[in-house]
Amino acid sequence: MLQAVGLSQGLLIPCKMPTLIYKSSKNLAKATPSKKGAPNSSAVNHGVQSQSFVHNGREIEEMPKPTYKQVWDKLSKINVNAHTEEKMGLTYLSWAWAYGIMMEHYPDLQIRWHRFADANDVLRDVAYYEGGTASVTCTVAIGDLTKEMWLPVLDFKNRAQTHPDAMAINTAKMRCLTKNFAMWGLGHYIYSGEDLPVAVVEETPAPKKPKPKKAVKKEDTVDHIAELKAVATDLHERGWTPEGDTKKAIKDVIASGDQEKAAVVTKKLKDAGELALKINDEKEEK
Repeated sequence: MLQAVGLSQGLLIPCKMPTLIYKSSKNLAKATPSKKGAPNSSAVNHGVQSQSFVHNGREIEEMPKPTYKQVWDKLSKINVNAHTEEKMGLTYLSWAWAYGIMMEHYPDLQIRWHRFADANDVLRDVAYYEGGTASVTCTVAIGDLTKEMWLPVLDFKNRAQTHPDAMAINTAKMRCLTKNFAMWGLGHYIYSGEDLPVAVVEETPAPKKPKPKKAVKKEDTVDHIAELKAVATDLHERGWTPEGDTKKAIKDVIASGDQEKAAVVTKKLKDAGELALKINDEKEEK
């Protein structure tokens, strides 16, 4: 039986980097005065400490490193609704789209999967527990900022899966990564059960409340059943009596006592009756 060990391990890949000579922004400002007495751009950093370095004989200034608040304020305002899907009552954000957004804003972000020693001391990017369940853990770094997130390997019913296969582990890793992105702000509102990010909700005007309908007084109510009977009687006395479907509709609505349907049938009866009487009068004239 496999069991997780206490600490995870990450892999560092050595690479040859050019020699960089760092200078503080204050020293750089003195060394490179701007034209016409204007302050040097490296010295005017609005209170954010920046650094510059010399690379191949050229002085290059680094952009100020973001803070947790700056990252959160940027990512939490993004509406992700068009890139989600519902499964088993839960909302999932597309990991590929989320990764693309993160890279668009922070192209130098780093992702590290934590590795755990199994019963045979083999390092794997999944931790196993007694009973055969497992979990994955990843760390995302943006500059000097880091956030760690973990997720159990789940089955299609969102329950911890025992002895998961490679596909289940892969799915868990992608969901864990997306959940980590949410901790930075991207799609966080999905996990809190909201429909839209807070910024979007604040910018969306509240829907206007419908005006309450004016209560209809009893004395203003028209008895459409009585009106229907009167129209039918009038048309009969003038020489036209409805037949077929029209006659059946009149009987049905009178029997039901439905005032709204009675009003509709009355209008149709008037139109049909007047047309029939007009045609009859024209025939008699000929």
